[in-house]
Amino acid sequence: MAGTAVRIALARSAGPIFIAGLDFAVRDLEEHVRPNAFDREAEAGIGRLRPLETGKYGRIIRFYPEKLGGSLRSSQSLKTYAGWFAARRFPGLYRLAPSPVATGIPESPRGIWEALPRSSPPPRFRALPLPGLSDRAALVRRLVDGFLREIRRARTPEDLSPFARDLAEAVEPDLTFGPGDVPRTGTGGGFSEPLRESLAAFAESLLPFGRTSR
Repeated sequence: MAGTAVRIALARSAGPIFIAGLDFAVRDLEEHVRPNAFDREAEAGIGRLRPLETGKYGRIIRFYPEKLGGSLRSSQSLKTYAGWFAARRFPGLYRLAPSPVATGIPESPRGIWEALPRSSPPPRFRALPLPGLSDRAALVRRLVDGFLREIRRARTPEDLSPFARDLAEAVEPDLTFGPGDVPRTGTGGGFSEPLRESLAAFAESLLPFGRTSR
């Protein structure tokens, strides 16, 4: 995976590539960036007599037997992977804060950041002004008026638009608005007058916002 990522990065870039985390080693009890699937293995069976650190330590000792100094450890499989990089040359590739495992990839030299080409600042876009209070109130009024018209004309839920169905179901949770369904609070396969009045009353309760001046 790392080898493929490096090849793609070098093929798609004309500048130097900096790679971090390519250590081929583990530090202390951490194998990978968290969260990681290996955490579940260490967490299996943890309890008062077997804390999480015990499970992690056992896995580290078992799979990474070679000490590199300090809190770093490695394994033969990781060194084989590192040898794949060492047997090749990747001009323009640098490691950040590398581990002692040899890969043939040089550490980023001092001053390399200053040598990078400067990118132009992103364009600035002028923020559009928010609509005034009266404009927002007018929008609410149009939505409410449209909902009221649909409620007054509809005979069954299928006559409502998706917006009106969602709003009606939010007001009356007992309604069922699947295809072919009828509201349980309705009668005769349509809207009962109490239901229609309840939905209309809710919609009209929003209209005072439409009367607020700028």
